[in-house]
Amino acid sequence: MGSMGKSMRHLSIALLAFASLTAAAQEPPVLLSGRPDIVISVRKSDVGADYVRVQALDANYPAELMRSQIEDIGRYNGTQIRGLEVTYAGSEGAGRILTGSFATDRLMDQEAGTLELNAFAKAFAGAEDPNTVTRIAVMFEGFEPAKPITVAEWSDENVEVASHYDTNLRLVDYRVTLKTQDPDKISIPETLSESTKREEKPSNTGFNPWLIAAIVGGAALLGLLVYFVLRPRGQVAAGPGPE
Repeated sequence: MGSMGKSMRHLSIALLAFASLTAAAQEPPVLLSGRPDIVISVRKSDVGADYVRVQALDANYPAELMRSQIEDIGRYNGTQIRGLEVTYAGSEGAGRILTGSFATDRLMDQEAGTLELNAFAKAFAGAEDPNTVTRIAVMFEGFEPAKPITVAEWSDENVEVASHYDTNLRLVDYRVTLKTQDPDKISIPETLSESTKREEKPSNTGFNPWLIAAIVGGAALLGLLVYFVLRPRGQVAAGPGPE
């Protein structure tokens, strides 16, 4: 019995050590930190168009610059920008936010499992100081990532992408960091299969890909902008779709 008890203790220790190693292997990478310069939200309308809201957190961001950058979104995406409005909200000073709203197409495709990031990254690259954009938050509302398709994480010498998926709100929250201001050098894979063919860091490398967030489901979408900009950074999904 003494020998068996000692063996059982050794087995228990080994199992605990294995469980610890397994948990460490499943730990997703940390979400990109830092305050975004631009916050973008995208939702699919009932008629099929994509409704987009772009907000600059710099109170002095030029309206004409944002207008031209939004037009570039359509140019890089190969779609028309419709109903564009660019206005300031709030009083003069630190509390003022520049907002652009418009409709376009082909930014989110639930059937194909794809989300457009390249057009946003390219459009906001290249502005001169003090309006240079280095970090963009892009939120796709009402979208469920497709496990074998949707890109959640990407990194090369020109751009870095991390993401977070909230199952309660069905919202994919991306953070895009621009390492270059040359839009021609920015290329984010559209699908997982494309990313794995490249030599840079592939997306979806984690054991348990998308981190499932436990956020109060009753939060209104109207308050998402402030919430996602100001909330502490958590963990990031390393791959697509809940099991």
